[in-house]
Amino acid sequence: MLDLKGALNKSINDYLSKNKKDSIFLDDDIEDIQQFIRTHYISDRVQNGDTDNGQSFIMNIYFKQFNNTGAYWIAPASVVVQGQVFTGTFHLSDLDMSVLGSSIIPENMSEYASAYSSSLHWLAFYCVFIK
Repeated sequence: MLDLKGALNKSINDYLSKNKKDSIFLDDDIEDIQQFIRTHYISDRVQNGDTDNGQSFIMNIYFKQFNNTGAYWIAPASVVVQGQVFTGTFHLSDLDMSVLGSSIIPENMSEYASAYSSSLHWLAFYCVFIK
């Protein structure tokens, strides 16, 4: 399962410590938030029953740059599964961080990109019912 909460909390805590800040809020200056994301990456184990016979894999995503025109993040990504590494560039929606169709990913990475997006959609669905 994708542990975005844990990865994001660790990144936020590291950022706050380094910059001697107590908190970061969504109403902070957008450039500060974009700078925070650009200097961080998420690395986590993902497992999806429909991908690679349910085998877990490591997904690494680096938030390189925000495309203001297209309203998406340009994010180099890699997948590590059973000793193999696949790389590509995700275009991540600014609405839900799912992988957009304009992403530049090789064929052998597409099922993992779909598993990542599917995990995010399940998390979003689950969060709606927790509120």
